[in-house]
Amino acid sequence: MNSKRKIWIPCFVLLFAATFSSCKRLGITEPDAFGPSTFAMLLNVSLSPNVIFAGLNRESTTIQIDVKKYDGTPVSGQQINVQVRNAAGERVAIGYFEGNQTAVAKTTNANGVISLIYYGPLAGELVGDSQLYIHAIIDWQGTDYISEYAPLYIVRNAIEVQFEIIADPNVLYCTADRPQSLIKGIFKLTDGRPIVNRRVYFYVMSGPGEFEDDKRKTYAMTDSSGVASIYYIGPTEQEIAYDQFVQLRGQPETSTPDYIHFEIDVRLIKGEN
Repeated sequence: MNSKRKIWIPCFVLLFAATFSSCKRLGITEPDAFGPSTFAMLLNVSLSPNVIFAGLNRESTTIQIDVKKYDGTPVSGQQINVQVRNAAGERVAIGYFEGNQTAVAKTTNANGVISLIYYGPLAGELVGDSQLYIHAIIDWQGTDYISEYAPLYIVRNAIEVQFEIIADPNVLYCTADRPQSLIKGIFKLTDGRPIVNRRVYFYVMSGPGEFEDDKRKTYAMTDSSGVASIYYIGPTEQEIAYDQFVQLRGQPETSTPDYIHFEIDVRLIKGEN
């Protein structure tokens, strides 16, 4: 019994060593310089803005599509088919591209880019809010294709969005130097998704001071977080006789019949001489 064990263990070790040795001899084959990965292309679709409103007038969004090779080199002269689809991936006739077309084909420029405009529907053409997708498609070999998309949200009812403005700080101490407060207009869908690249109008409704561009009515664009920012510049101590409040309003740009606005008060404290 003991002799069998002595024979079995070395055999097992030899078998394992042989297997391990044979595995080590299998080298990794270098990829073919002309293999499929060489011809891989990357698509990027961006919309500005990413949310439009269906109101009394048609709103539009600018679509930019970038095509690059896997190594970042732009692909010029490439035809791209652009379509509007729903969440199920089906083509829909909601809104249109330039020339009243529901689908277009364009060719990339020297930078591997195409740009076009999509015009959204009117309020009467929708029964409610709609989530659409702008698809960019490159026909490949046979039935193969390369595709990418970007979501576009169309708001018909203003209740589907939320807006507020905040002041930081909301109390200013007025001295010989003009105090400043950063005013932010926060514009989002009710589910928290930011509404980007939209105008937010700011007003000084009552009280002294103006915004950073020396105007009492101005606007700023929302960023990728759905926030439009501008500075309010308060008065000096010589320009106010006592402590008081200034009322500021923010109003995002929409084409819906109902408009959205939000007011805040910033307290001004007169400094001591």
